Amino acid sequence: MSRHYLIGRGEQLSSAIDAIKGGGGSKEPVYTFEESQERLRPELHAAVQGLTTDKRLAPNDVHVMQFVLHPAFIAKSYHPSTLINSAGLSVVGSKPIRVRTDDQPDASERYTSSLLVAGTRGSFRNLDVMLSREDPPDGDGNRIGQITRIERISGYSLADKLHETPGDHQWHELVLHRVNEHLAPDNLNDFLVLAGDLGIEVEDQLNFQTADLLYLPIRGDEADIRHLAEYSTVRAVRPMPRLKLEPIGDGVTRQVGRPTRLPDRDPEIREPPAVAVFDGGIPESNPLTSWIGSYVKANPDAADVPQYTSHGLAVCSALLFGNLNLQQPPLHTRITAVRVLDDDTRLDDPLNLYKTLGNIETVLEAQRFAYVNLSLGPDTPIEDDEVSAWTSVLDDILSSSDTLLSVAVGNNGELDDASGNNRIEPPGDAVNALCVGAADSEGPYWERAPYSAVGPGRSPGIVKPDILAFGGADGDEFQVVAPGATPVAVGMKGTSFAAPNALRQAIRIREICGSAISPLAAKTLLIHSAESQDSLAKKEIGWGRVPSDATSIVTTEDGSAMIIYQGKIRPGKYVRARIPIPTGLNGGYVTLSATFSFKCKVDPQSPDVYTRSALEITFRPNMDRHKPKKQYPNTGSFFTSKGTSGLYSTEEESRKDQGKWETVLHNRRRYRSTTLVRPVFDIHYNAREMGSSSNDSDDLEYALAITIDAPKTPQLHQLILDQYKQLVTLEPILGISGGLA
Repeated sequence: MSRHYLIGRGEQLSSAIDAIKGGGGSKEPVYTFEESQERLRPELHAAVQGLTTDKRLAPNDVHVMQFVLHPAFIAKSYHPSTLINSAGLSVVGSKPIRVRTDDQPDASERYTSSLLVAGTRGSFRNLDVMLSREDPPDGDGNRIGQITRIERISGYSLADKLHETPGDHQWHELVLHRVNEHLAPDNLNDFLVLAGDLGIEVEDQLNFQTADLLYLPIRGDEADIRHLAEYSTVRAVRPMPRLKLEPIGDGVTRQVGRPTRLPDRDPEIREPPAVAVFDGGIPESNPLTSWIGSYVKANPDAADVPQYTSHGLAVCSALLFGNLNLQQPPLHTRITAVRVLDDDTRLDDPLNLYKTLGNIETVLEAQRFAYVNLSLGPDTPIEDDEVSAWTSVLDDILSSSDTLLSVAVGNNGELDDASGNNRIEPPGDAVNALCVGAADSEGPYWERAPYSAVGPGRSPGIVKPDILAFGGADGDEFQVVAPGATPVAVGMKGTSFAAPNALRQAIRIREICGSAISPLAAKTLLIHSAESQDSLAKKEIGWGRVPSDATSIVTTEDGSAMIIYQGKIRPGKYVRARIPIPTGLNGGYVTLSATFSFKCKVDPQSPDVYTRSALEITFRPNMDRHKPKKQYPNTGSFFTSKGTSGLYSTEEESRKDQGKWETVLHNRRRYRSTTLVRPVFDIHYNAREMGSSSNDSDDLEYALAITIDAPKTPQLHQLILDQYKQLVTLEPILGISGGLA
């Protein structure tokens, strides 16, 4: 049986099309204006009454309240921004929340958004005056008429801000809203003055700013920190998480080393990609000298730490060779070892989390790498209502760089499930990264390694980890090289090795197919090819286990063909991507598998609407089939299903069930070959900012992988190339065996 290489230039089958009219429109209010007056004015009065009168706690007399949206009105087109702005108020963020609504008091709680709204005491009173009018507004689009979309109003209390998470209870991480300077010009200065008056140490030079949030390390007595948290624009306070360097710690084994022979160093490919490992550096004496092109120390004034360099060497080994037991071809690309951990970031230093992230940020912004591995991070599970500084900083950098970052999701998988302590750790929830968990085997029978952290991520970003790769198991440890000039293999286990093991397959794809494959396309192909198991939940394995042989990712057998599309789309625009189903199929069934992925800007102050971009995909299986009097060909389910409300599902259903606003969409479906007539995906780029409309004008880069399986047509690959002249086979620059072609 023949094998066929990946078909490229799928974007040549795509073209811009006119906007497609949707089936949405205005929605009937759940409450009348009079009902909203009766329900919300007492809540607003109580919230205003509860505002602090201590001027030290409210910069420029600015306070923050919560406006909870009714679940029927969480779509961006229903955002009550006109009402909020007309009262002189400003949305500074939001949180996910589940509520039981007044219109359905006996129903179960439903998912919605709680808007964090800032304004002066006078502005909140302005809103009350607007609500006091006796004549109802004209239409739901009227600014005050938007009040009918709000379910409840309340203050933002101390209890909402304090997070009891594991960590250092002397040092805390405080998150401050960076309020509009016209609204609260003294926000930061007044905060620092109050902290000084309370005797609280603030490391204001060691901070991170992402979007409209400021992350600050603080230290002080518990009572004083609670008082500081009452400052009106403080969003959250939690004990400072510890930095965890896997596999240092529980759940990891180390065997007695055994001599090993490393693969021969093959010639480098032409124009190799820039590859880096961000970790603890490498020891002076190591057997990887010929594979490591450069050694970068983020803090050149600090000294090495043997514990860290041993870990960094092991991760470099996993990236270069995979599990040494398998004797796979090594990378043809020399890598850069970047030391971000040193004696200035000791594990017993409560500020090492910030220092290490600062090192990572400095190097990522100074140097361009196409592929980067990160096998360390905060030792704390993610939270649904807050985004870690690690996640928000890295997502922000990745949103505008052509870098594929693989991240280890954590080794806390055997902790308590009910409390969520076994959930993925930051930045394993990053939507612009490839977040990797560990599988317990490289054989045909596998599952999540018990130590590997579980999902889900937040919504959006719900499918986490993205994929699994082998990371070692009891009795079948992951073999890596140990320090020393002579190659010695030692066995370890941890997601620290699963992450580079997965990334090496992405780099191998690039080495085999050449620069025609972008890092984003390589990520798409990893997810597209992941081996799933119906018996295992997505929160355990994500999209599945990545194959351990990169050639199987970029090749198909007779009766199958895979096409990669790499395109761009402007906000609000539509692109039609043709699926190259050739004429001359020999009947039977056709299975389509498709994976979209993209990177986008994020709003860390609004974790419930974290991603600013969505690709809304409409599948049209037969371009010749229309319903009577309908302008467009019929649609078919592919990534989505019809909502319970009818043909057009609600935003709530889309968030929960259909992956709207997710950065990865993946599915496969089976069709009779006769039902597929010039099928297409219509792609619409939808943009938002903090849940409302966006003025973003940047193009969105996306990648799409499609596999067509038609078992009764063994010549499928050639039929596609013959009938779609725009497409080309991406002939390998590396042979199947791993040598230079």
